[in-house]
Amino acid sequence: MKIALIQTNWPGTREAMTATYRELVREAAERGAHLVCLQEFTLSPYFASVIDPANTMWAEPLHGGETSRILGEMARQNGVHLIGSIFEAGEDGRYWDTATIYNPAGGAGYTRKVHIPQGKATTKTTILAGGMASQYMRWRAGQRPCRPATTSGSPKWLVFVP
Repeated sequence: MKIALIQTNWPGTREAMTATYRELVREAAERGAHLVCLQEFTLSPYFASVIDPANTMWAEPLHGGETSRILGEMARQNGVHLIGSIFEAGEDGRYWDTATIYNPAGGAGYTRKVHIPQGKATTKTTILAGGMASQYMRWRAGQRPCRPATTSGSPKWLVFVP
C-alpha cells in the first residue's frame, strides 16, 4: 500500500485550504497513493495553542458538516482512502478532536482523540473532551523512511511512505 502524507500552512480561508488539498490529493492519487493522510484540523487553522472562546466558530458536526462533504468528495473523485480531522461539535455539547476516514465511495468512519495533551505549551484541555473511544484506527507501514515528493513554493509537503 502506498501512503501519502500531506502537511501545509494555513492560507487564511477554508476555500484556499480546500483548493490546496484538492491539488495535493489529486497529485498523490496520480502518483499511486491508496491512502492519503491530511493534517490535524484539516480545514481550520490550528488554534488549540490559544485560549479564545471565539475558536469554537471552527466546530462542526461529525456528519453533514463542510469538512465531511469536502473530504468525502475528494476521496470519491480521486479513488483513495482519505484521513482528515475536524474540530467536532458533539451532539452532547462537548468538543472533540476527531480523526475521520473516507473510503473511495465517500463513506466515512471516525475516531475521537482519547488522550488530550496537557501542559504549559498547550491549551487543548480547555476546550476539548477526552475519554474512552470504542474504536481505534490502526495502520501498519513499512520500516523504510519517508521521502519528500513535493516541497515547492509555500510550505506544502507531500510525502510518500513506500
